[in-house]
Amino acid sequence: MSTLGWVHLTFGAVALLAGTAVVLLRKGTRWHRTMGHVYLTNMVALNVSALFIYRLFGRFGPFHWLAPVSYTHLTLPTKRI
Repeated sequence: MSTLGWVHLTFGAVALLAGTAVVLLRKGTRWHRTMGHVYLTNMVALNVSALFIYRLFGRFGPFHWLAPVSYTHLTLPTKRI
C-alpha cells in the first residue's frame, strides 16, 4: 500500500473510533464535543485524501464521487438541541 493509502486508512480508523465515542458518550459533555471535533477533522482529511487516490480505478471512480457528497454532509449546519 502507498503512503497515501496508509494516511487515508489512518484517517478512516480514527474517524471510526471517534464517531463511535461520539455516539456512546453523553451528549453535551466536554469529551463528546472533543470527540466530535476529532471526528469532523478526520472525516474532512479522509475525504480530501480520497480525492488523491487514483490507483484503484485510474480515474475518478464511485468512491471519488462520494467524497464530495460526504464532505457536504459534514459541513451542513446542524440544529443544536
